Amino acid sequence: MTITNGATAEAVTLPVEEADFVEGQGFRFSIPLAAKEATDTITARLFDQWGNELSIQNNGGDTDYTETGVQYSLENYLTWLETGDVNEEEKAVGEAAKDYHTAAQIYFDYNTENLEDQSFSSKVEEVTEETMREYVSVRDGDLPEGVSIRGISAMLESNNTLRLYLGFNDVDPYSFIYSIDGSKVDLKQRSTDGAYYLALESGVDPNHLQDEHIYSVSDGSYTYSIKASVLTYARSCVITKNTKISNLGKTLYLYNKAAVAAFGE
Repeated sequence: MTITNGATAEAVTLPVEEADFVEGQGFRFSIPLAAKEATDTITARLFDQWGNELSIQNNGGDTDYTETGVQYSLENYLTWLETGDVNEEEKAVGEAAKDYHTAAQIYFDYNTENLEDQSFSSKVEEVTEETMREYVSVRDGDLPEGVSIRGISAMLESNNTLRLYLGFNDVDPYSFIYSIDGSKVDLKQRSTDGAYYLALESGVDPNHLQDEHIYSVSDGSYTYSIKASVLTYARSCVITKNTKISNLGKTLYLYNKAAVAAFGE
């Protein structure tokens, strides 16, 4: 099975025998998507071991997808989730996720021409700085000499993760001890501009964006720590005067709340 994002040309190829099997539904194939890619058309095609394309039909056998492949989008699914035969919590996830992907497309200016509706649900405007008060970062200790905090950022890709950016002045960045949640980690460097940062090794699920993590830097004498979550980043977005950034933070917060209600913490 080959699954391709028509907008980015990113593709995933997976042997059927390695796919997950879901009881009562069949084999499951997936491709990672960022929130901004929700309107991208995803196409699935099936091939035999010699590369010959095979027929794909719907369950009733009255529709053949061989010529076009099976085409779908995350937005299609969210619309079904919002309006389909599911419980109220799952419908709320669909609504919140649509707001979030709309805000992400507008913020990143990504395929906005595919957005038929660039408005948000009324809940978005109800999110204020006071709403986000509990997600302010908690800082403790003293920074080692030559080290500065540049900011906290969330990577809004297929897996959200939290980064703490650091600055250095006349010191070796690799001479310090870094940790996240008490475990030593390596300092990373962004390939685009060389910025230094600490990051979680794995993504954060939507119903765990509120989970706090402690990032620390130490020279053996002085230790400085910051306790924050992905919603700390969302809060920093909400309180800005830039509407695009603020809406991104608000919708990310609401997506988290809906996910927690539907799936638990």
